[in-house]
Amino acid sequence: MSMKQMSLMGMTIAVLLIYKICLSQEICDNCIDDDNDGFIDCYDSDCNSNSSCPNFFIGSLEATELTPCNNEDPFLTDTLWTYSGLSATSLLTVGDIDNDGIVEIVVSLSNTIYIINGQTGTLENSLSGISGLIAIADVDQDGTAEIFVQQRKTISLLPPPATFKIYVYRLEHDLSISWIDSSYQTTNPAKPSIVDFDYNGTPELLVGGTIYDVSNGSPLININLELDVYPNRQYFTFAYDILPDNFCEHCEGHEIINGKKVFAVDISSGQTTLASALDDTMLWDKASLGDYDNDGQADIFMNADAPGPGDSRALYVWNPRLEKIISSVYMNNNLGYHQPVVADYNGNGEMEIGIQGRDTFFCF
Repeated sequence: MSMKQMSLMGMTIAVLLIYKICLSQEICDNCIDDDNDGFIDCYDSDCNSNSSCPNFFIGSLEATELTPCNNEDPFLTDTLWTYSGLSATSLLTVGDIDNDGIVEIVVSLSNTIYIINGQTGTLENSLSGISGLIAIADVDQDGTAEIFVQQRKTISLLPPPATFKIYVYRLEHDLSISWIDSSYQTTNPAKPSIVDFDYNGTPELLVGGTIYDVSNGSPLININLELDVYPNRQYFTFAYDILPDNFCEHCEGHEIINGKKVFAVDISSGQTTLASALDDTMLWDKASLGDYDNDGQADIFMNADAPGPGDSRALYVWNPRLEKIISSVYMNNNLGYHQPVVADYNGNGEMEIGIQGRDTFFCF
């Protein structure tokens, strides 16, 4: 082979190498996976410092790279409208409460309920004198939603300790008051939820340990939960069919989950049964559900106190069918007071548990 031929071959190889290198670089604004690594545009860590991806945090670490579906553009936000006068402490939920095809935002703030048009951001209605934790549902199937509010009112601050009173309201979609209940037996706040406990087609209202008749506000069942929860801390009770029907009497249908205890309920008779519990004295704070051991059944993730200095915390996972803790992890002193959130945070197809502390976000 002549020197000329060898020189041409070398140039050809060099050009091909350069071409391959160019192809292997991710172009950050063409919705194509240019380097064939499974990550597109701003979702690829190659685009961290690219001007096409300002303030785009996904992909800044390899573990957070995500693949958008169908080569869609990166998920970016834009301001559609603003409504002044609300703060970060506003409590809100969303739904088409008047059945006009436009979602409304129901906001609770400063002793007032606001109804805001989700399309335009304009105020549709408001009601002063009421605010608190909210749930919405069309419980009477009339085509419009009812709004259920649990409000904790301060009775007195001095002399200490402060005293409070809980009120539960049913509002119609136009914010007219349907009923008020003041018989709630504890001062711990609790988010309302709508649950058909016995699968009979008629839902009930669950607030803490109280189940209400949604039509008239009469309490159907009351469970004393105060011994297991920090004083004045919010109840995170929720309903789920977590136990087999043959596990106990009245275990058909949904049970009430209250951290380290699971109660079976019978709406027709008003009876409750402590169906499953952890045998300990710890005070629990907030809980969530997830299938920790991949057995196809839900387990309970519980944020509770732990042995240690001061106000130490731990995250526990327990199986209510076995009535035992199956995993736990200790968190730093004074951290981890929020509800555990179960999700696939890093897109690896496996479950992680996140929990917000005072100044730290834990992910396990």
